[in-house]
Amino acid sequence: MYKRQVDAFLKKETPANELVDVINAKKGSEFYTNRVNKSNASVYSDIDKPIINKFRISKQEREIIKLIIKGLTSKEISNTLFIAKTTVDTHRKNIYKKLEISNSGTLIKFAHENNLLH
Repeated sequence: MYKRQVDAFLKKETPANELVDVINAKKGSEFYTNRVNKSNASVYSDIDKPIINKFRISKQEREIIKLIIKGLTSKEISNTLFIAKTTVDTHRKNIYKKLEISNSGTLIKFAHENNLLH
């Protein structure tokens, strides 16, 4: 998202006044999503227990999902978590297989539809 210069991710249900606030925000402000700013709180909630149980997502996979949603590449994730890029790639492959999705865009959509974002 950052590389594509996306400044915000808002749910369809976002009230008009919040949308206007985001539109009027200073260019280059912190990434924004529905009333939670990454500078003062985690933008992404932990994956709900039912989702974890249903898809058997490991703790490491949950961390990787959060970082994928934030827009980090596999290399950036590996640097953040101090693991090999090939390990991140394996986790990504397993996440996509478990969730029956094929890319990070679909992962973001899945997270949004399953209330994995605040």
